[in-house]
Amino acid sequence: MNKIEIESVCLKFGKRKVLNNISFKITPGKIIGIVGPNGSGKTSLLKIIAGILQPDTGTVKINGREVKSFKNSEKSRLISYLPQFEENHPFTVFETVMMGRYSRMGRFQINNKIEKEIVLDAMNKLGINHLSESKIYTLSGGERQRVMLARMFAQNSNYLLMDEPLSGLDLKYQIQIASLIKEYSQAKNIANILVLHNLNLVSELCDEVIMISEGEQHCFGAPEVVFTEPNIKKVFSVESTITQNLHATNVDIKFVS
Repeated sequence: MNKIEIESVCLKFGKRKVLNNISFKITPGKIIGIVGPNGSGKTSLLKIIAGILQPDTGTVKINGREVKSFKNSEKSRLISYLPQFEENHPFTVFETVMMGRYSRMGRFQINNKIEKEIVLDAMNKLGINHLSESKIYTLSGGERQRVMLARMFAQNSNYLLMDEPLSGLDLKYQIQIASLIKEYSQAKNIANILVLHNLNLVSELCDEVIMISEGEQHCFGAPEVVFTEPNIKKVFSVESTITQNLHATNVDIKFVS
């Protein structure tokens, strides 16, 4: 069965322990949220799953094979990774989204009609067709974020790894893109792994959540299991009131001062 398996992953930067004994599995069609306070190791965990960082101990396997054994071209066909920082380069929006197709194209296919249609379809989903000839460095932060998401969709990988994919977006686009990510995951039967700060959005969007604190895996499971008042108090050091929806699995989290 297709899946990503994270087994007993540990990571140190010098003497500082960044991650300690992280273990969970990710299957296609699921959206996994990674949550925790700043500095808890969320981005480092995402980079390890993507094969950008190597753990000191433990393994990450994709479909039974260790991620470190994949060539870059193989890995890019399996995994799309959206980093937290904004890209700023002289390429156009169309050229940038087309970069998502490079791992699947032959040497002379860059002007292939089918490839162009895939890119234009991804741009249309993110509402950026009108920006096609604009240079990336001329765009707002929110527009750039939508371009990077379009590139991920065009890449057509099995697993999408996103570090704060909704940052820089106004409320309208946060809602639209969160809905689009969910629809895309279900339609393509792919797995999404998202680092997000908005716990209410995580509870609505994600099928499962891993909550980490100071590099430790505090809990993993469905949102209604992970998001409890004791868990939030222990990990985030804040009081909260949890209201569970009887007709859905999402929870409504209100923070108490």
